[in-house]
Amino acid sequence: MRAQLAFAAKLRHHRQKQAWFLEGVRSYVAAVAEFADSLTRVDLRSEGMRQFAAYLAGYARSQDFCVLREGASTLNQEVVAIEYGLLVSVGRIDVSRYDGEDDYGA
Repeated sequence: MRAQLAFAAKLRHHRQKQAWFLEGVRSYVAAVAEFADSLTRVDLRSEGMRQFAAYLAGYARSQDFCVLREGASTLNQEVVAIEYGLLVSVGRIDVSRYDGEDDYGA
């Protein structure tokens, strides 16, 4: 996640930064959820680790975290559904609205 956010900070185009930020959020959400789930599957002997696991499980179930997870998921679905046309010529790339053209990139 930190690498994705650091990369996003170096980009010049606003939409690229937003896309990489979204990927950072999605990575964060996945890591927290997986870590919380993993801690439920091990026998934690340390009281401190048991308390941390309980805290993390509570955080992963919290309304704020769920809103973040669902928001990132919804936004990602919307982004990947965007369709557009590209016309590549020598020294030039034109981007246009998708108008039912054949998909030669698949």
